[in-house]
Amino acid sequence: MIREEFNRLMKSKLSIIILILLLVSSVSFFMSYSEKQMFVEQLNNSLSADLNKTALTKFLTDYTGLKFLFDFWFNSDFSQLSMFILYVWAGIFLSPILIIQRENGFGNLTIIRKNYKYVALSIFGAQSLYIFVILSITTALQVLFSFILGGFSKSVVIGEYRLNFIFALLIILIQTITMALYTVIANGIALFLSTIIKNKYIIQALPLLVFALLPVLLSSTIGNLSTLFASFIIYFEPNNVVNAISNIFQSSFDITEIFYNIIPAIIYIIILIFLFIIDIKRNSRNYL
Repeated sequence: MIREEFNRLMKSKLSIIILILLLVSSVSFFMSYSEKQMFVEQLNNSLSADLNKTALTKFLTDYTGLKFLFDFWFNSDFSQLSMFILYVWAGIFLSPILIIQRENGFGNLTIIRKNYKYVALSIFGAQSLYIFVILSITTALQVLFSFILGGFSKSVVIGEYRLNFIFALLIILIQTITMALYTVIANGIALFLSTIIKNKYIIQALPLLVFALLPVLLSSTIGNLSTLFASFIIYFEPNNVVNAISNIFQSSFDITEIFYNIIPAIIYIIILIFLFIIDIKRNSRNYL
């Protein structure tokens, strides 16, 4: 059933999300390209004696496609916008599927042939695989487009370090997995919370509300009253999710930040497992 559900998702119009995410990143890439062209023009046309042409030439040598991509993820607001879009996309089209199947009667037909646990796991598994594939394709296209605009390079400067191409690819892989994982968790929590919350529209809004807006709201309200709470809740914000790996390469990096960044994911996974168990127990007995 996982294969059938996954194939259905891949053939659906939902995959338009790839173009939307590519469009968002392209805005960031074009901004980087415009900035690079400005420096190139300054290098070629400036007659100022104060201009350090050697330093500027070296800077432009490093201003390639990899920098375009990493600036998009780690130095712009467009990466956070991408996470918002992912949460909205998953919430609207994937999270309410269990409620929709119950309402249109398709769920009853499925449960007659298969037990509910198998059906729920198959839907969640197919959706999770679909999210990973969608983000993998998107990232591959973003890498390609950034190279077309900025050119190819064998290394990139991030924070205080210069990384070779292999390490850069590793960061790209980890970044893709991280964004996909948080989207999967957000979708899964909303998906299985539908056994408690019966309103489809609330379920559709949950990924964005819980994973994006709520942490920002809490950090800006309660966080102002408690420094300790603010320093903890900030790790739940989408901006921190997409920027987490870049913090490793900052001079101010503390090894404890790794654990702080892992804690939110662990908490979300525990909540997801807890909701899955409740959903299975309730609907295995009372679905029909």
